[in-house]
Amino acid sequence: MNRRYLLPGVVLLVLVAGITIAFLSQPERAEQSGTAAPPMEGGPLVRLAPRLRGLEDGPDGEISARSYVEAVMDGVLGAPRAPILEALRHPDWGARWAGLLAVPRYGPADDDLADALAVLLGGESVRVRRLAATACGFLGPAFPRVEPALERAAHDADEGVRAEALGSLARHTRRASQIWTLFAASLVDEHGPARAAAAKGLARIELQEHLAPRYQDEIRAKLVAACADPLPDVRMYAVMALGRVGARAAPDVPAMLALLDDKSTLVRGTASNALGEIGPAALPAIQAALATARGERAASLLWALKLIGPPALPTIRTLLEHEDATLRVQAALKLWELEQPADATVAALIKALAGQDRDALRLAARGLARMGTAGAVARPALLRLRDHEDEVVRGAVRSALDRIEPTPPPKDR
Repeated sequence: MNRRYLLPGVVLLVLVAGITIAFLSQPERAEQSGTAAPPMEGGPLVRLAPRLRGLEDGPDGEISARSYVEAVMDGVLGAPRAPILEALRHPDWGARWAGLLAVPRYGPADDDLADALAVLLGGESVRVRRLAATACGFLGPAFPRVEPALERAAHDADEGVRAEALGSLARHTRRASQIWTLFAASLVDEHGPARAAAAKGLARIELQEHLAPRYQDEIRAKLVAACADPLPDVRMYAVMALGRVGARAAPDVPAMLALLDDKSTLVRGTASNALGEIGPAALPAIQAALATARGERAASLLWALKLIGPPALPTIRTLLEHEDATLRVQAALKLWELEQPADATVAALIKALAGQDRDALRLAARGLARMGTAGAVARPALLRLRDHEDEVVRGAVRSALDRIEPTPPPKDR
């Protein structure tokens, strides 16, 4: 061989040998690293797996994955049960992920699907375990088959799996009263979403109906502590659960009253409802709080009184003489809402219309508009305010006058 061709030939042979060795060893390295992907044969969700594996990081990836799965499932003819089950049982995690993403929208509630999810709840992939715990909440009648696996998942080392498992258990109240200890213990989980899911589980149980008094008392202490949790969702569900305890939670009313000043609107509204659920046992504490309450806090307390119903009427009547004009109007309207005769309410509203408090004027006029013809005797007081300088007051007055005495339609000529 000519010597000038020898060196390039050797280099070429070395390159070919290196490429061949690298190609042949690639499957072995991939298998050792746990990233080997089996052939993508099978249904549409299985064929989608390679694309999904590229979206594994970050919330945007998961959102994109859901949109891909939905687009694929929209093209599946007939019931999607077969492709979902095929994906859930496939060895590739991307295929399993696609199947799990399809369950909430298309998953048939049958035993085979539930059994497949139960298996995935104990798998090695954290991502798959999380989505499996979420998908379990959509099983419907087949849900009991995954309950034992979900209860185990509620103790998972991964915080996300715990939160999703507790959330799915909380969605189904059939056995919630039997596993209340699990929810109660999870109220102190280090992961906020898990605490919120645990509080939600307790809130969904009619505690005063399903648990013995000694168990209710055991839960109360944990719920009162949760009312001071840094997460609004935990506080909201905790105070909701306290309301479900009923009269036995009367000693905890101060903790519930504190949430009427919470930064979260949802927490404040839930606390007001929960106070009403406590019933007459909450009246002494509510009466004491009303002595200094103003504005939204006073309105929340009055709402609780309305929920308590007839036993709260004496307390509401005392507020008709309160020094705060707005509170007097709110109390008068609550009397009317509790189906009391309109006379006392209308008299209080007419008195408010003679004052200078603009908030009270607006509330009184709007209240009369709701009462309709029952407030007709207040018409002269309303007429005096037709030209009030406050535009909102004028609008409320016009609306009340229309409702009290509607303008007759023009006569046909």
